[in-house]
Amino acid sequence: MVRSRKSWRRKGAAALAILMLLLAACSATTAEEEAAPETRSTIKVLYYDENSFFMNIGNLFLMQHPDIDIEVVSNQSIYQSGKDPIEGLKQLIDKEKPDVLFLGEYNFDAMLEAGLLYELDALLAKEEKFLEGVLPAAIDKMRSMGSGKLYGLAPTFNSQAVFFNRGLFEKHGVPLPTDGMTWDDMLALAEMFPKDGPEEERMYGLEAYGNAGSYAMFQLGREQGLLFADPASRKVTLNTDSWKEVLETVLRIARSEAVYTPKPMDMTMGQTYEDYLRRDLFLTGRLAMRINSSYYVNELSRVGDRLPEAEGLDWDVVTAPVRPEAPGVTASFQLNDMFSIYSGSPNVEAAWAFVKFINSEDFARVTSRAPVMGGLSVRTEFIRNEEGKNLQAFYALTPSEAATASELRELPMSFSEQFFPMIDKHWISLVEEKMTAEEALALMETEGQALLDAAYESEETGSNNETP
Repeated sequence: MVRSRKSWRRKGAAALAILMLLLAACSATTAEEEAAPETRSTIKVLYYDENSFFMNIGNLFLMQHPDIDIEVVSNQSIYQSGKDPIEGLKQLIDKEKPDVLFLGEYNFDAMLEAGLLYELDALLAKEEKFLEGVLPAAIDKMRSMGSGKLYGLAPTFNSQAVFFNRGLFEKHGVPLPTDGMTWDDMLALAEMFPKDGPEEERMYGLEAYGNAGSYAMFQLGREQGLLFADPASRKVTLNTDSWKEVLETVLRIARSEAVYTPKPMDMTMGQTYEDYLRRDLFLTGRLAMRINSSYYVNELSRVGDRLPEAEGLDWDVVTAPVRPEAPGVTASFQLNDMFSIYSGSPNVEAAWAFVKFINSEDFARVTSRAPVMGGLSVRTEFIRNEEGKNLQAFYALTPSEAATASELRELPMSFSEQFFPMIDKHWISLVEEKMTAEEALALMETEGQALLDAAYESEETGSNNETP
């Protein structure tokens, strides 16, 4: 559905006034732009919804570009139950033909393969210094997604790191974590912390991947460039030495008394925001290390105002665990929100003005104190770090060029719906030591292959028959 900016402007006059103050810091338009005759144009922008677009981005852009009107195409319809969001997005683009596309890593490849994205290199060639100050790893990742060419720009990124409580390490005489630790290094540190005391009071050395279940297995596998299924060959691959190594590491995490496993939240009981925060043992001083994303930095920066026991928490970060054979590489580096130009746009110049603004130094500077995009700025100069934390840990490692989870999008949806419950069933038997890692992986691969074969057969025949 398309809506214009005009109705929102009537509702948002107060917010607009605040944004005008923010824009006072933006650089002025050049003399050449001021002298140019005014030619108005209208572009369509694909985004979540109209309100969030103008509140987060749109009004900032309109301040600098009063000659461009914007209509917002909401993408919410593609997430309807039972609908393939990738196909839904293609249909929405075909119907509405938005000039600017708001994409993520999970759907960027599909839009590129469908020929829906405009190559940006020719436009960037006219802006020689535009990418100066942008994290080289981010540029490399953007180019790798376009087979060496740029088809989209992302203003922010997200990655994982190890958060640690410096006070707990010093109190218990445990060496502080360092950048470049392996999983073995980190688990060894976690095991050095006390494991005694009542469950509701004792401390833990580490929390990683929530409940350290089958999700952790596939997450860790992805970080090592492993995929459990290949859409090209239609083969499930799990019964390998590489997957066995991953599985045994995750089992160590799951079975270790030093690793904390969060309990499911009781949704029947009333919960305040403070109750929710207290479920995080890192915030209450009972957890030494936690693997989390860069989003967690924002949580830590404001939690002291809501949770007395978190006030004065002395935390810092080091790089996420690495593989010994690839110590400078991570698979957790992700580009949050990518902005591309539709290949069929008749308004390339205006669309480029928008994409360029969202990825500009001005936008990064103005929003650095009140972020409107998720994650950390690819223009690392504008990552706020007033407390002097080791935030470089989030971008010190090089993004992996190995196969990524986005390649799994071509697998039938019915396969995923049945595959993961099957894995969970065998995972429970593994943790309870009812089978060995070799036996579990063999079963997972055999049963997974049967599910994949049935899913493809169902797709090809148009049948909805369930696998026996």
